[in-house]
Amino acid sequence: CVNFGMFLCGRGDIELGYRFGRVAIDLWERHPDKKSETVLRDMWGAWLQHWREGYPACKNSLLAAMHAGLDTGQYSWAFYSAKNCITNSLLRGLPLADLLAEAQSYQPICKLDEANSITWTVGAVGQIAHQLSAPTAHPAKLKGAWIDIDEVIEKARRMGNVLSVSSA
Repeated sequence: CVNFGMFLCGRGDIELGYRFGRVAIDLWERHPDKKSETVLRDMWGAWLQHWREGYPACKNSLLAAMHAGLDTGQYSWAFYSAKNCITNSLLRGLPLADLLAEAQSYQPICKLDEANSITWTVGAVGQIAHQLSAPTAHPAKLKGAWIDIDEVIEKARRMGNVLSVSSA
């Protein structure tokens, strides 16, 4: 249901897409399953929930997804959820100090992503917040203590990670 809802929203049928996503959440709440919680809550919070409930409501879904992923060993989905959490905060316009603190709080999770194939986004937001809050020589470059985007792109190319290369 949540996947179909995501596709419906993507093609512009927000009302029906949201309803499909809501049905998926309602079914999960009636019949909880730890193995599906991470995927369901991440997709709901990242792709559907904001259409009717706004970005602040999504944050709780994404945090729940991240913790469920860590609890069940579904680390890739926990990484996606951490990435979506920090992106949510950036899009909501949280104060720079809060973005930096949040990015710092996700560092233990980022260390689990040994290839840095997903959680590099956390470093990118940390670097953006740092560069907006302190004078830097090249404020438009994503290069510094948090991230070196050129290194991320090169590593992604070597791994054949086309999605990270195109996203960076």
